[in-house]
Amino acid sequence: MSCEQRILSQPDGSATLSQGQTSVMSAVYGPAEVRVARERADRATVEVVFKPKVGVGGCAARGMEEVIRGVCESAIVTSLHPRTSLRVVVQEMHNDGSLLSCSVNAVCAALLDACVPLNFPVTAVACSIDHLTGLVTVDPDMKTQLGSASSATFVFDAKADNLLTVSTAGRLTDEQFQTCLAACQQASKSVYTLYRQSYVKRAAVL
Repeated sequence: MSCEQRILSQPDGSATLSQGQTSVMSAVYGPAEVRVARERADRATVEVVFKPKVGVGGCAARGMEEVIRGVCESAIVTSLHPRTSLRVVVQEMHNDGSLLSCSVNAVCAALLDACVPLNFPVTAVACSIDHLTGLVTVDPDMKTQLGSASSATFVFDAKADNLLTVSTAGRLTDEQFQTCLAACQQASKSVYTLYRQSYVKRAAVL
């Protein structure tokens, strides 16, 4: 994995994050003015836009936006900036599997770069289960993911190591779910370490 922050000059925060051959760029704008229809008196409005590498995003892109928005609303202290908006833009650079987890991690890196107040940073890890052997692969590439019986992406609160949300495809037994959860929870620690290394590098440059 690799992560680089403050790569764009216009957004308040930005980051590019790569996991294997999958690469995502994220930008954060705000807090800024919000349209009256979206204004909330007690907290900031979080808007997420996912842009695929080619063409216009369909149902899959809208689904990713909803997952990322839910994660952001849990992580960000939105009550500090009522009647404003935080806009998060996610740009797919290359997809070779584990796109959702890479996108969530890129967004968190961009939020940290923008110094957005957070309840906790988040980490996301994907895994898949081989339909023949039943073996769990963490951070699978596209070939492994497509050939698997089922796959899942887990998002964790990096502060308390709690599970925030999970997105699954295919059927998972209780035992398989717990195995995947344990493997991804362990792997999430390396994502948090990557955030820290990237932030230290950025601070040294500043």
